[in-house]
Amino acid sequence: MGGVGGRGLIPNRPHDRVGVGMYWLKESGDLDAQPGELFDDELGIEAFYNVALTASMHLTFDVQWIDQGLAANSDATVLGLRLFTAF
Repeated sequence: MGGVGGRGLIPNRPHDRVGVGMYWLKESGDLDAQPGELFDDELGIEAFYNVALTASMHLTFDVQWIDQGLAANSDATVLGLRLFTAF
């Protein structure tokens, strides 16, 4: 579906980044003939904040919420932390 992003929210930190995005996967009409309710639409939302520790080292905090497309699975919330280093 899309997303938005921009510079960080903390003043005097021009290299920080922030963003929010979402996606939607529509169940194919070809699956209507399948027995039972195995599949459904899937929706996901993600937000992140990227902290520039130095010019070559960035720490990113991430949270995702996923409404799964498999009917047997429940929603999922995923937390992430990533350290990026450039040499």
